[in-house]
Amino acid sequence: MNNQMIKLFKKEIDVSFNIKFSVEKNLLQEEIFKILSNDSLIIEWFQHLEFFQIRWFIENLYLYNVNELLDGQIGYSIDSNTNKPIPSWNKNWLVIGYASSDPIIYNLKTKKIYSSIHGTGNWDLILISNNFEEFLTLLNLWITTISNKNIIYNEYGEIKESILSEFKELINDACLDKNLYEHFIKLDWIY
Repeated sequence: MNNQMIKLFKKEIDVSFNIKFSVEKNLLQEEIFKILSNDSLIIEWFQHLEFFQIRWFIENLYLYNVNELLDGQIGYSIDSNTNKPIPSWNKNWLVIGYASSDPIIYNLKTKKIYSSIHGTGNWDLILISNNFEEFLTLLNLWITTISNKNIIYNEYGEIKESILSEFKELINDACLDKNLYEHFIKLDWIY
């Protein structure tokens, strides 16, 4: 399923979303892959991802490539002034990207994907998906929903109800957990 999922994702993505894949490897990547060793799909993803940025709700959603993962922890798990670990950060959390400065967190232990509002003084996690495969599926469905649509916001700056309805229908059609839609639209970076 891993190679198939990545190939499907790469095949269905429109180039206008600024997503690039490569197959380069270095020693730093090897160390990161050891950390991620219990999830072959996320390893496969990072082995090929070069650049990922898509139009999101308010700002773009950006996912790190393997060479950006360590620097991507700064400000979340690593203090930007001291370069020391931040005690309130769970050692099982790995920031794999962000949207509106809010981290997208991969839990190394549970394999779930979360987000949290940055700058509140604590990390109240919001579940995005139960695993990385669901996360990729959600991204794919979102990209499918907004593809070829020039205007996704109403006059109040909110996502049009028709866009959200289409997205919800795609989630249902994909037989995903219906709660994923609710989690997804509750994220701070949506509105």
